[in-house]
Amino acid sequence: MVDGDGDVHSGLSSEIEHKYDININIRTQGVLSQTTMHRFAAKRCLHTLHTPRALQVLAFDKLSRRFHKDYTPTTPLVLPKGHSSFLPLALSCSNLVLPKNPWHSAEPHIVGSRTPEGSIVAEEQVIPFLLEHSPEHSPVGYLRPAVAAEIEDDHQSHLISHAASPWELRYSQTTPKQLKSVAFAQWVNEGGKFTRTMHIDRIVIEWRKRKLFHEILRG
Repeated sequence: MVDGDGDVHSGLSSEIEHKYDININIRTQGVLSQTTMHRFAAKRCLHTLHTPRALQVLAFDKLSRRFHKDYTPTTPLVLPKGHSSFLPLALSCSNLVLPKNPWHSAEPHIVGSRTPEGSIVAEEQVIPFLLEHSPEHSPVGYLRPAVAAEIEDDHQSHLISHAASPWELRYSQTTPKQLKSVAFAQWVNEGGKFTRTMHIDRIVIEWRKRKLFHEILRG
């Protein structure tokens, strides 16, 4: 640096350059040189380009520890005793086994629970519930016989009162009184999602008033 008299003040110049080279990193609450940060980051990038993936993760982990005080180190997962993978836990969390046969099949529809060992327990017969009775449609759910019986009663009450039933019921061809599937009536589907939701809400409210399926509908 040269002043008005032509004198060079290298010390003052160095001090000013150093002063403006400082950058306060608020996130880490530390005072770091911006130039130093750039050099450090570049060095790390060049280093990680030539290291395996595991070492890259380790490098990032160490970098996070240095610049984030609230960093919580990860701990390795521990496998269940006697297992070499988490597959048994996954099976126990998603243990519902649904019927594989088509909804219009004459065979009974059975659901069950899968144990961690892979066996099927607590099997019970259910009734397919669909948006409409079409071979291209898959069931949106399965009804237990007690629930299906209440829908059947609601269907009959509409017919007795000469009102259009919101349900379409299909029965077994060999056993006429055996309910095989439940779907919405065509006029309900023509009303779309709103009409379907309205009738589901209506029947659920009636069940709650009668305290049916209280363990499920009490919420």
